[in-house]
Amino acid sequence: MATRTIYQQIARQTLQKHQQQVPRLCNCRTFASSTNSPVASSSATLSSPPTPTVPTPGPSKYYLPKGLVMTGIVTSAGKMRQTATVTVEHRRTHTKTLKEFNVHHKFLVHDPTETTVVGDRVSIRNCRPVSRRKRFELVEVLQGARERTESLAAQAGEGDKVAGAGTGNEEGVAAKL
Repeated sequence: MATRTIYQQIARQTLQKHQQQVPRLCNCRTFASSTNSPVASSSATLSSPPTPTVPTPGPSKYYLPKGLVMTGIVTSAGKMRQTATVTVEHRRTHTKTLKEFNVHHKFLVHDPTETTVVGDRVSIRNCRPVSRRKRFELVEVLQGARERTESLAAQAGEGDKVAGAGTGNEEGVAAKL
């Protein structure tokens, strides 16, 4: 019986020393804060921790409050209605050999406006299930694909040429776009 109280006293002393070295950042109660110790009074003088900010609700009805946000590249778009396939790549380290290697994951993403093009770098977040395999939604397009930027530049260049030339081929160009 006496040994148990000695171990409890030693544990309290080490915890008090640790709390004196590291300031408390959370509001959780420990047995040191309930007693009348200098640790409890010093923690009361610390400023209260910042309150966590609540994320703003997403644009869709499928939004989850604690959504996991990832970035990836669109590998398939326009084949399924309001759906794009996004490949997310991250690096892992092997536990035995300590070599780094890439891991790829493919996700079906809900894209209600169908704005993505193959090659876009996009930001996605998890949401409630939209369909059997769709568990993510599109947040924003971070970087447009090279094809998209080239086509926009070509449209701006052709628009000037067509307007200035007046060759009568404006309908053909508009049909291609």
